[in-house]
Amino acid sequence: MVESAIYIRGRKMPDELWEVRKGQLMEIYRENERLLRDMKKNVHTTPTNMMGQTVSN
Repeated sequence: MVESAIYIRGRKMPDELWEVRKGQLMEIYRENERLLRDMKKNVHTTPTNMMGQTVSN
């Protein structure tokens, strides 16, 4: 699915530019996947999660 979305974005580019851009997009995709995995591992300690919790004194 990701590769098809990337293909659609670059179909009108010259081949040389497309290969460079495709590499950049795949690198961004891999980084986003890594960040999502890290967020899922740390879901109980993230500031966003703590802000959503009710504080009782």
